[in-house]
Amino acid sequence: MIKDNFKKIPEAIQKEILKRIGYTALVIIVSLILILTTKDWILCFPCFFISLYLLISAITLYINSIKGKIICITGICVEIESSRLKRNGKSVSLDVDGKCVKLPFKRRIKGIEEGSMVSVYMNEKTKVYNNQLGFVICDYYILEVKKDNS
Repeated sequence: MIKDNFKKIPEAIQKEILKRIGYTALVIIVSLILILTTKDWILCFPCFFISLYLLISAITLYINSIKGKIICITGICVEIESSRLKRNGKSVSLDVDGKCVKLPFKRRIKGIEEGSMVSVYMNEKTKVYNNQLGFVICDYYILEVKKDNS
């Protein structure tokens, strides 16, 4: 049942859930190595709490996606705001049904350029702020660049 429900989730959300579970396993392995090498149980508590947080976030993302509480906004990238060094992007502006939606980058995203199709997955309760130029969304799960098959 869990496997069937997992297959119904969009592929980008599946990757994010698996990434969070993988980080959880990595932190648990690090905590075990700390316990075996130092024989000090106090050092493993931060690792335990980090792994617990990551596991709960993966489960929450899975449950929200199964219940249909995640929405996807797809639009065309019209502008990428860069930092002064021109190396890292600060935010991206999307054209979604004739309206401008601005999203800050959470991490560096490969392959994003003006004119590319971008999908944003977020919780349905995410706050959307109104701006003079359009809308601003500060919190989202995943920003995915759609690959062209041409």
